[in-house]
Amino acid sequence: LAFGCGEKRSPGEWVYLDAFPYDGVNIVHKWSPDNPVPLADGSVDEVLLALDILEHFSRRDADALVKEWARICAPGCALIISTTDIERVARWIIELPGETPWAIEAVHCRENMPGNVHYWSYTRVSLQDLLHKFGFIVERFADSELHRGNVLAYAKRGPCDVTEVDAIIREQG
Repeated sequence: LAFGCGEKRSPGEWVYLDAFPYDGVNIVHKWSPDNPVPLADGSVDEVLLALDILEHFSRRDADALVKEWARICAPGCALIISTTDIERVARWIIELPGETPWAIEAVHCRENMPGNVHYWSYTRVSLQDLLHKFGFIVERFADSELHRGNVLAYAKRGPCDVTEVDAIIREQG
């Protein structure tokens, strides 16, 4: 499932979900905490792809969104997220002061259409904490090559009980 795909298309077979009926979108659905994704619990069993979407939700709604992803993802489902990394943006501003306007745009968004704004940014630690809170285990982070101020997080949906996730993380050291 490519959640909040917009006009982006990824190689392979995907079900595309977005709030707007862009070409190729299979499920047109405007998610909110009061309007869950019209998919059954655990129905996404391979990969949930969420590129450049999490930052478009408030901190409160981001919790509800990740909880929703946990609901629709089966245990073992991969989760790939790209989102604004505030520490990476800060380094960008310091290291390349001539690019400050683009770095600031990475935080606040281009606002090139109504509603296209960023409400929150993450550090790798805060993103890992958010994902862990709802049963995802982060396997690794990587700097996004597509967007200089973004981080990619690769995670898996752990067992349904978060205490089991804690045990797995302790075992991994």
